[in-house]
Amino acid sequence: MTQTISYIYNDKKIFLILLASVVFSWGAYLVLVNNTVLNVVHREKMAGNISALQARLSEMESSYISQKNSISLDFAYSQGYKQVNDTQFIERAELGKGLSVNVLP
Repeated sequence: MTQTISYIYNDKKIFLILLASVVFSWGAYLVLVNNTVLNVVHREKMAGNISALQARLSEMESSYISQKNSISLDFAYSQGYKQVNDTQFIERAELGKGLSVNVLP
C-alpha cells in the first residue's frame, strides 16, 4: 500500500514538474517572440530614419557643391583676398630624428 502511494506521489510530482516546465517554456517563448517583434519594428523605424538622413545629406552635399562652384577669383578679390606671388613653405624636422635607444649590455 505504501508502495502504491509512493508511485502515485512520484507520478504526481513528475506531472507537476513537467507541467511547470511546459508553462515556463511557453512563457519564455512568448517573451522571446515579443522581443523579436519589437526589434523588427524598431529596425524598420531606424531604416526609415536612415533613409531620411541620407536624403538630407544628399541635399546638403549638392548645396555645398553648388556653393563651392560659385566661388571665383573675382569673388575672392571682393572679399579682400590678394594674389600671392612670393610663396614660402614652412619646414619642420622629421619625427623620430631626435629619438635614441639605450641598449644595456
